[in-house]
Formats: sequence, C-alpha cells, structure tokens
Amino acid sequence: MKRSTLVQVFVLSLAACGPSKPGDGAGDEPPSDIAEETPDLPCGGADLQTDRYNCGTCGTICYGRGEGDYESGACVDGVCGPSWFGVEWLEPTPLTCDDVCANTGQACRANACSELTGFVCESVFGQPCGTLVSGHHPLLDFAGPCSDPLPWPPEVYYGGIRHAFCCCG
Repeated sequence: MKRSTLVQVFVLSLAACGPSKPGDGAGDEPPSDIAEETPDLPCGGADLQTDRYNCGTCGTICYGRGEGDYESGACVDGVCGPSWFGVEWLEPTPLTCDDVCANTGQACRANACSELTGFVCESVFGQPCGTLVSGHHPLLDFAGPCSDPLPWPPEVYYGGIRHAFCCCG
C-alpha cells in the first residue's frame, strides 16, 4: 500500500508542475515581449535595395539590358543604375555617347555599364543586336570619355545595320 500511495503522490506532483486545462495557460500565446514579431514587408517582401522591379519604392522598375559582360541597369542601394541606350545608323557618322544619351534625355555615364562607355554591334535581316539578346560579342566595345567619337567599324557585313549603344543614366 505504501507503494501505491507513493505513486499517487508522484503523479499528483507532476500534474501540479504545469498547466493542463484550457484557460490556465496551456496552449496560450506567449507573452508579447517574447513573441516573434511579423515584419510588415512592402511589395510582397521585395528587397527595395536590390529588386529590379521594386527599386527604392514599390513598382519602380530598373530597365536594364543584357546579361553577362554587357549587363546594366541593376538596382543598387535602392537606386537604378545606368543602362544601355542605342541608336541605329545605316552609315557611320560622327557621333558621341554624349549625343546618344542626350537623345534619350539622359546623361552619358563613362565606364559605368559593365565598366564600359559603349559598344557598336550589327544586326542582319531585322534581327536585334545579338550582344544584348544572346550574349554575342559586339563588333567593338570601348571605355573612355563620353565626348569621344564612336569607333564605327570599317565594314558592315551581310547588309547589316550598325547600332551604337551607350551607357546612359
């Protein structure tokens, strides 16, 4: 009998150690000072410092172009970086990146798009310039002042059209 009394006392002491009935603390939320706070994230959780589609504010899109060696327009610290803007010329003419960027209402940014000021490429049969679409290398790329004349290549192949892209922002 002593043994069953000891077991009963032990079971009752365990039951007294913690809440076991609803309303007495069992399953209640933890106190607010230790509860995890759910952050209020803008734009569905977008990182406004780096998200190309929500740069700095929700819905601000950075219009970058290209991939790899010719990538541009990334969102850095909530600000859209410079990007490639271009012109198309059937015959090479004296033109600078200052001219190209001014045509878009922007300023040229020397060496700021993939460490380049600009590049010249060629398209044939109405296709877009392969440098920005498929990563093909341009005819020429260049770094340096925006006021230097674009370095048009000497020949156009297969009846193609020359395009000059400059870093503007």
